[in-house]
Amino acid sequence: KTLQVKIVDDEEYEKKDNFFIELGQPQWLKRGISGDGDRKLTAEEEEARRIAEMGKPVLGENCRLEVIIEESYDFKNTVDKLIKKTNLALVIGTHSWREQFLEAITVSAGDEEEEEDGSREERLPSCFDYVMHFLTVFWKVLFACVPPTEYCHGWACFGVCILVIGLLTALIGDLASHFGCTVGLKDSVNAVVFVALGTSIPDTFASKVAALQDQCADASIGNLGGPRGPKLATTALFLGLWFLYILFASLEAYCHIRGF
Repeated sequence: KTLQVKIVDDEEYEKKDNFFIELGQPQWLKRGISGDGDRKLTAEEEEARRIAEMGKPVLGENCRLEVIIEESYDFKNTVDKLIKKTNLALVIGTHSWREQFLEAITVSAGDEEEEEDGSREERLPSCFDYVMHFLTVFWKVLFACVPPTEYCHGWACFGVCILVIGLLTALIGDLASHFGCTVGLKDSVNAVVFVALGTSIPDTFASKVAALQDQCADASIGNLGGPRGPKLATTALFLGLWFLYILFASLEAYCHIRGF
């Protein structure tokens, strides 16, 4: 006999669930022998009743069964990644400049420790957190001037971020050139040793952390490849800076226009 048990979908993310199936004492529907209940049965009817009693179904030793529904770890990882990506916009999103400046000037603790049940334990900022805050408060306040993500569906934040990245890139390039002139290094050596090293080491450590914390190599490959949109936008910005540099240098060299 096959029993069909209907599973109720309560639309909740549950790690594990179980239920019990218990069989009761079978009941025999008396069919085939009819007549008055007070009437005395004949010998043939008594024999038929005895045979029917012997052949009726009886309850065995195992009458209680536990059904355990276990989670699929592959599906769980997929759901966790989707939920994390869905909630990422809510975590990093901002609604006003006031919120951004308050977050920039407030000393916050580092990574919060996660308990076994999934809850996070809040802790007070340590001495290292205060030191790092005072070292980076200028950059926090500077980037707090970027429009919040709620404005223009995030396009204002994206455009201003690309512009600020371009300005910082130009500033770092000038500082690297002055540093090379001061210590007597060529621009090619300075670019390979200092500038490229400063941008490659953080990506290397980020790839290492992604490889250690994830079961598969998807996060590492994604971290190395990176999103296509910001890379294309940054490339276009660098090409624009290169074009402006060529234009202004040409105006100063051939048209004798000073100040470029």
